[in-house]
Amino acid sequence: MGGPNYHPSLTDGTFDRRGKPPPQSKPSTASTQGDAQRLATIARKDGAEELRVEAKTFNNFPYYDIRVWFKSDGGEWRPTKTGVTIKPRELDDVIAALSKARGR
Repeated sequence: MGGPNYHPSLTDGTFDRRGKPPPQSKPSTASTQGDAQRLATIARKDGAEELRVEAKTFNNFPYYDIRVWFKSDGGEWRPTKTGVTIKPRELDDVIAALSKARGR
């Protein structure tokens, strides 16, 4: 039926060649990521970029995202890797630091 390396579990997808089950697929971001609520949009570089402040959730955990977005060649806004996420418990300290920076 199958030769020296044949094993029934290899044909039904239950295990890989090392005898381990295949990796579970990760849930899609659509099911784990809630809707973003945009709190602020600040135009940059003559409208070619935006700095966005958003309240989001991931796996039911809230956080704030401050990120640079750019306009693609197709005219769609896309996020860059340039940004930071802030946990709600860190928010007061971040606001205090930015208030201190404003006073300089």
